[in-house]
Amino acid sequence: MTAPLDIARAALAEEEAWLVGGAVRDRLLGRETIDVDVALAGDPRRAARRVAKAAGGSAFELSGAFGAWRAVGPDHAWHVDLVPLRDGDVAADLAARDFTINAMAQPLAGGETVDPHGGREDLAARRLRMVSAEALRADPLRTLRAVRLAVELGLEIEPATARAVAAEAPGIERVAPERVFAELKRIVGAPAVRRGLGLMKAHGCWPPSCRSSTGCAASARTSSITPTSGSTRSRCSMPSWRWRTTRPRSAWASWRNRSAPSWRSRWPTS
Repeated sequence: MTAPLDIARAALAEEEAWLVGGAVRDRLLGRETIDVDVALAGDPRRAARRVAKAAGGSAFELSGAFGAWRAVGPDHAWHVDLVPLRDGDVAADLAARDFTINAMAQPLAGGETVDPHGGREDLAARRLRMVSAEALRADPLRTLRAVRLAVELGLEIEPATARAVAAEAPGIERVAPERVFAELKRIVGAPAVRRGLGLMKAHGCWPPSCRSSTGCAASARTSSITPTSGSTRSRCSMPSWRWRTTRPRSAWASWRNRSAPSWRSRWPTS
């Protein structure tokens, strides 16, 4: 994460800005990441353009509704997502996040970790715990993200969070398909893919097209989820998706290029 973080720090040295979300979590875990999330009191558009200019990359709007912008490094090697600081207050911003391990912040310029919800303790205990049930209700994609984080980081979903995930999972049908695809792709690509598929089924995040777990689990490592034209609601929990055996890299590259414009109106991720 050195390159995007150093560039963001230099470009935004005069801004009140916070490193938030998964970037803080991964730093505490010693994991490398190419995705940096920054919440700032200033204008995300101006900040994204400054980061992109400093890196020789590009910047574009992710979401008009959320005021989010993304600065992308050369050759898409990394990106920095910039969002407005909720209510201009880091405590309020963290209170609205999904899971405690993502509800930590550090001053972008460097300093002590702000951890009002016990995320560091949960991380040490390998526990995935929601900040609030309302956070899952506000964005049902977070129910699928719970499964993804559990399998990627080797976490156990604590009981109250598991119940909330199961309760809010039906809302995934309202989520933009490319956002669902991004989470599913990472679950399928995780080393613990079988556990991920089992968690999806147990918590109601399981696409109807894969309710026969034998087929999906057996082909998970050699298959990718690719968009298809027309409606496939009878086969999956969100429109226009189905499982198809393809070459994952080429399929993802093709879909990324086709769907990039719609990302700009259907963010956020966390």
